[in-house]
Amino acid sequence: PMKAVLLCMLVAVASAQSDGYINGVAFGGLYVMETSWMYDQFEAPAENDWIRQLRTTNDSFAIQTMKNHWDGYYSDTLLDDLAKFGITHARLPVGYWMFDEPVDGSSSRTMYDYGFNPEGFVTGGVNHLEDMLSKLKARNISAIIDLHAQIGGGSKCSSYSGIDVQDAAQSFWQGSPSTTPPTACDGGGPYTSSRSPTQTFQEIGVGLVVNNIAGWLQSLESNSSLSGSVVGFELINEPGLGWDDLSEIIQNYTLATAKPMYQAAHIPPVVNFIGSNSAGMADFIVKQQEAHAIPHHLSVDYHHYYNWNGPLSFQQLIDQVCSPTSSYGWQQYTAAGLPTFVGEWSLASNLNDPHFVNISNSTVKSFLTVFYANQMSLYRANPDKLVGHCYWSARMGSGWDPRPSPSHPAGQQVAGTDYNESLLSFAYSAWNFVELIRVGIAKPLQELGIQGVCDCQGCSKTVPSP
Repeated sequence: PMKAVLLCMLVAVASAQSDGYINGVAFGGLYVMETSWMYDQFEAPAENDWIRQLRTTNDSFAIQTMKNHWDGYYSDTLLDDLAKFGITHARLPVGYWMFDEPVDGSSSRTMYDYGFNPEGFVTGGVNHLEDMLSKLKARNISAIIDLHAQIGGGSKCSSYSGIDVQDAAQSFWQGSPSTTPPTACDGGGPYTSSRSPTQTFQEIGVGLVVNNIAGWLQSLESNSSLSGSVVGFELINEPGLGWDDLSEIIQNYTLATAKPMYQAAHIPPVVNFIGSNSAGMADFIVKQQEAHAIPHHLSVDYHHYYNWNGPLSFQQLIDQVCSPTSSYGWQQYTAAGLPTFVGEWSLASNLNDPHFVNISNSTVKSFLTVFYANQMSLYRANPDKLVGHCYWSARMGSGWDPRPSPSHPAGQQVAGTDYNESLLSFAYSAWNFVELIRVGIAKPLQELGIQGVCDCQGCSKTVPSP
């Protein structure tokens, strides 16, 4: 335990020193499939809907599709690219169902068995998660496990919740399993559960964290290829986004999970708050740490995007990085002395307007190259001393189709695409980090020579010429 604590203090709750800085990416779309936007060979409102579509063929087809996805979406070649680029950390978004056992009437089934959980998600993904942790460790990349999707849905109308739920009263925060499906968004659902309604979704979710997940994290330490591979556990992603007046409920969830999980697994918790429910959360964390109700070995994941700030011109976007006119939301945490990293950011802007994110256009590419360097300098050299960043996402899903066929039993990457090359028609290539590496937009941190905010090799305070 002491060895694990020391390791976690070094990397998950790192200082801003070069040997502890989190130079990371998020493995978006791997263990939680955001099927509403991250792929172009198939589409569904959320992963639960996608699984239901697959099961119309048959259950074996659905399970094999997910096995293909977990095995093939992030290839060894992609991992090698990240390691060569200098990536130190991978934030791994996961769904609660990965730590759930399948429902088939057998009491001997575990989270390692393939099947379907009470809400219809495919189980057994933890086998592939452990394979990934071993591969990352072999490449000296540390993992932060991020509980991206909780039971019942933790955010409004969000594909990353696994289901597209509309009403907070029917969600993870205030709902319970029911024979009446929750109101869905975007044509999703019906979302059903075979669980007993005697517990709320939040009670079930807390139990999954402090029992199933904490026990699993603890078990990793007995495996030499996995021990030390996980350096942080994020309690939930973007809690309550889209709903108001959930701060107290989110605080109660944090209290119910952070300390028990840490005591059981000796992995420092990571907290994330967002939107209207984030107000005052730094003070809450500090007070609860002083009361020994929340571990001091804790870090904050703050999400910082420019995609929803528009419409803005190229110069206005550069000015927002280099000459901001307002404070940053992360400052409530850094001012309170809480180690904070930007757990999600990207080059997307103006709601993915192709005039700003089409990397095949020379003018856009020149702008994005500067926009990348400027943002990297902001996170590395800002006076608030952020301890790192993770780009969303390491890859996107253009051309990827995990469905088995006679000619492609393991799924396929369709002709003209690769993990780092999207179809020209794909609207989200600027979110694909390994594609940004391939085309020369993203440069390794050490090559940027960052001296200050917007002061680096490749930084500029004005729009570059193509």
